[in-house]
Amino acid sequence: MFVEPRHSRSRRGGGASDVTKDQCNKTVDIFEDVSSPEITNQNVGRPLTCWYRFRTLKGAPRDFVLRLRFKKFKVGNLLNATHCDGGYLQIVDGNAKTDVSNRREPGMFCGEAEQPQTFISETSYVKVLFHTDNFTDQTYFTFDSRAEQQTEVYLRYGQHPELYPNRRGEVVQGSYCEREYRDCRLQTCYVQSPAYPGLYPRALNCRYKLHTRQPYIKLYLQNEQFAVDGQRCENVMTCPIRPIGSGNEHCPYDWLAVYDGRDEHSPLIGKFCGLGKFPFSIIGTSQYMYVEFVTSPAGPLLNTGFHFNVGNWPGHVETAGIKHGICDWLLSSDSLKDSSASEGIFLSIAHWYPPNTSCSYHIKGRTGEIVRLYFPR
Repeated sequence: MFVEPRHSRSRRGGGASDVTKDQCNKTVDIFEDVSSPEITNQNVGRPLTCWYRFRTLKGAPRDFVLRLRFKKFKVGNLLNATHCDGGYLQIVDGNAKTDVSNRREPGMFCGEAEQPQTFISETSYVKVLFHTDNFTDQTYFTFDSRAEQQTEVYLRYGQHPELYPNRRGEVVQGSYCEREYRDCRLQTCYVQSPAYPGLYPRALNCRYKLHTRQPYIKLYLQNEQFAVDGQRCENVMTCPIRPIGSGNEHCPYDWLAVYDGRDEHSPLIGKFCGLGKFPFSIIGTSQYMYVEFVTSPAGPLLNTGFHFNVGNWPGHVETAGIKHGICDWLLSSDSLKDSSASEGIFLSIAHWYPPNTSCSYHIKGRTGEIVRLYFPR
């Protein structure tokens, strides 16, 4: 769909038909400023719905994404962090022809944002839909757009993305944000919220299956910026910043859950949300980890999600012995003999463990042998 050149800029003082042609329900050029329609006698105090698509640049590469920068935004009110009252804005990322798309459940943004907020699409197709139950001068938005190649979005794709085509995981067909990662090594696997480093969408249910060649799999979280439901409105006096916390009570709306194993039936390491930097990384007990990211159907035009690296704990040492449970060991002369060793090494538990965990190391020698322990500095 193309708009006629004479309608590429809005005209002040026009009637309802001018508003429709100029500022509502149209395809816009990249780099063009878009703002909410002008208030007229025909639309004031009435319901109003508008959509905007973005014109593909001629000759543009297929791997470009769209950066939408919202300069001002005031649409509807967010109720209980789950529902938009009076109006909303939807960002549809992708369509039936793109590899990924959230068109079936795009969710809703609402509330107020006076500081610029950025959304960076996962695809080259974006549609923005705006609705208000009662259009007045207290409902408005302004945004601009630009196209960028993947190599320009360094924080998402990293250095030389052409060398690591599956760095962000292999997309599960038919999904928007289900990804599988295999044989992860540091800097080869990025686990990210959709649209990172921009605002994450609403109504998400993302699943990430992680795998490394060697145990113990490690999610590098330490000192990484984390922003999942850390702010529910822009005014910090009204909505204080929520520090990183865990658990169902602290994280009822948007959250990131990490499981020690292949799926959601594995032991839950933690369920996290908030704003800040993680004080630690997470190390699993095997080569597998499962991550789930969920967001509520509606939310503010805030919060940028997460970005983590995946690798394995480099200090892994094979212990000659028999392991029971998480950390109960039988270390025996027979085990040393089977491994053709004269002495063995055992370390304190390196991976995560639940509260109140007790570990035991039972050292058993043959008749006539004594046990000697060394504690290297």
